[in-house]
Amino acid sequence: MRTMPAIPGVTNWVRQKLKRPNCLELAKLPTDINKISLHLERQTEGADSGEAYIIRQPVMGRGMFSLVSSVVCHLHVAQRFNLNPVVDFSASYPTEYNDSEFEEQDQQHRTNAWDYYFQPVSTLTLEEAVGYKRILSSVRSFPDRYPVTISHVRELRKLTRKMIHPCPEIAKVVDMIWQETFKGNQVLGVQYRGQEQKTMPYHPLSPTTEQLHTAIDLAIQQHGFNQIFAVSEDADNIASIQARYGSMVITLPHFRTHAPVNAYRIKPRKMHKYLLGREILTDALLLSRCQGLVSGPSTVNEFSRSINDEQYLIDLVIDNGFNATNKTAAKHLWNIKAKLPEEWGGFSNRAIKPFPIDH
Repeated sequence: MRTMPAIPGVTNWVRQKLKRPNCLELAKLPTDINKISLHLERQTEGADSGEAYIIRQPVMGRGMFSLVSSVVCHLHVAQRFNLNPVVDFSASYPTEYNDSEFEEQDQQHRTNAWDYYFQPVSTLTLEEAVGYKRILSSVRSFPDRYPVTISHVRELRKLTRKMIHPCPEIAKVVDMIWQETFKGNQVLGVQYRGQEQKTMPYHPLSPTTEQLHTAIDLAIQQHGFNQIFAVSEDADNIASIQARYGSMVITLPHFRTHAPVNAYRIKPRKMHKYLLGREILTDALLLSRCQGLVSGPSTVNEFSRSINDEQYLIDLVIDNGFNATNKTAAKHLWNIKAKLPEEWGGFSNRAIKPFPIDH
């Protein structure tokens, strides 16, 4: 199991929040529900029997698959303690994806952002949960001792495939795109982040263009891929892949920006927040169908890999470690390392590694 390296100046709070295991040690998880960091919202006499578990993640700034990975972990908590789960991403507990413009035109009258994109995780509704004798709600992050890296854990991968399903209209679009664009080809999925990930404290350092090209070349050499499905929120990332691989590259006409613009802090189109979520979910589902994957560390490929469940012919991760914890240092570390030779601490092609599966 990978552990967080000792870094001078890191506060205990940061260590507690970021030192998460890559695997789930079931033997170390509390067996008493009263020792789990949950919130008891209500306990009454005479209400319907059972315990409802409302999963909420109202923290702005978190992307789609950080939220989804957290929901998967909370579903595992619900499964362990026989709770009835329901996801509440309503306007009272908003995420980055709550979109009043979408709700105004939605013929299904959805007001819960989870329902914009996914099918319910159980038969329980938020309205029905109110009638339960005991109502618990989740913490606003991952449960204690649970990993952000859900694809590293067979049990969490299995739970993702079992309980996280796109809503029918998105599933239909994904099927149509796959049939019309990719079916019959040997497709290599390529996904990596740029933009703010290069400057965010203690986040994975993004791959360089050289590292990415090296990994793609290796995958093509070994398995003869004839299509590349490129996914990134950064327009410059996509352009660099297209410049090298030309007509092999397929990418969807999704919204992208150039650094340092943050797509979540602008409003260039109607239903922008909803569409950002729909676009990255479509990308991730298509990545899960590819025959191979090249990626940097990201919750997007954590989801895709969980759905794919070890069916990739090749799965290469470019792991450059973590950025500095100091905000000022983090703004410059990636650019400095990108200019340094490997022997002086610069980025290296040795960071390209087969994805480690922890069984």
